[in-house]
Amino acid sequence: MTIYGIDEAALGPILGPYTAAVSGFTTEGTIPLREILKDIWFDTAPKDPLCLVCDSKKLYSPDKGIEELEQTVLCFFYLLMGRLPDSFNDFLLHLGSTTYESIPWLHNDIKLPLHENNEHLMERAQKLSVYLQSLNVHLKQIKLQFVPALTFNQTLQKYPNKGRTTQILLSPLFPKVHKDITIIIDKQGGRRFYGDWLLELYPHQSIRAFQEGQLRSSYEVGQANITFEQKADDQFFATALSSLFAKYAREVAMHQFNHYWQNHYPHLQKTAGYPQDGKRFIKELSEYQNIEEILPILVRAK
Repeated sequence: MTIYGIDEAALGPILGPYTAAVSGFTTEGTIPLREILKDIWFDTAPKDPLCLVCDSKKLYSPDKGIEELEQTVLCFFYLLMGRLPDSFNDFLLHLGSTTYESIPWLHNDIKLPLHENNEHLMERAQKLSVYLQSLNVHLKQIKLQFVPALTFNQTLQKYPNKGRTTQILLSPLFPKVHKDITIIIDKQGGRRFYGDWLLELYPHQSIRAFQEGQLRSSYEVGQANITFEQKADDQFFATALSSLFAKYAREVAMHQFNHYWQNHYPHLQKTAGYPQDGKRFIKELSEYQNIEEILPILVRAK
């Protein structure tokens, strides 16, 4: 059986990139991955696990820092690539995304990991590989969408609203469908009907709706099952891992963003980019320089 999970990060902020990811696993039988991999699932893991997989909000906060998030993400990157990333651009490129050196705060690449020790990470990643192999679980894919404000704004201009824009940005993450494949997407907002979007994604497949509700919308697409579910990143292993990759990419990018501006203006307070604090940051930045000319690459339109 092949299980994919898709999740996004940072739909709400006005500064920094929008990010999303897909991760895929193959396994035998139909037991949920979170039960098979219980020793690294947040809710059931023992003390000092190899890493932790869960909704990114459980693993990362500004107060907790990025260390635990980075450990999990880079361990799974190692599983996929057989090595750790040398830098953030290396991380993005090997996960199928694009680098944006033309954007000033993304121009200078930064080394990874930010906090973890390479030797320590490799040791944990190798043990994680043995753990998954012992349970006949195989990491099949991780792919990332990294969308800075400029690209988000350009896409938004082509489509009628933010919801449709995010569909377009998420679409490249959907895998091909075949028998014994399940795709679980973290459902955002109150949207119930996804049939038209699935017809665009899979024009040559038959599509049948099983359920179209506020909490869950589930479909048969060809011989595959595709489900949009609220809080999927808190219930499904692959979706949770995708949330971690999306969040990590976002936070490393914000690290670059803040470092760039504080390097130019040391008294400027860093920001996480969410609306209230993002507006504070823009106001403070405007006291140091004219920002009108950089607004299209700095601020998301919606």
